Amino acid sequence: QLNNTSQTAIISIVDITGKTIITQQAQPALSQTISFNVGTLPVGMYIVHVLQNGESKEQKFIKQ
Repeated sequence: QLNNTSQTAIISIVDITGKTIITQQAQPALSQTISFNVGTLPVGMYIVHVLQNGESKEQKFIKQ
């Protein structure tokens, strides 16, 4: 979830080796949904990093 501020958020998907696979910038807005096409990613575990206003959040997901 992104904060509704004027600060751009940087969203990255990183594999378990630490390699950045996808990076995207987003302008937050109320009820904003950001989608990534992960269909081409190999099966495995990934981490979504969100950096906004100097704060970082992470969420793991598994591509099956």
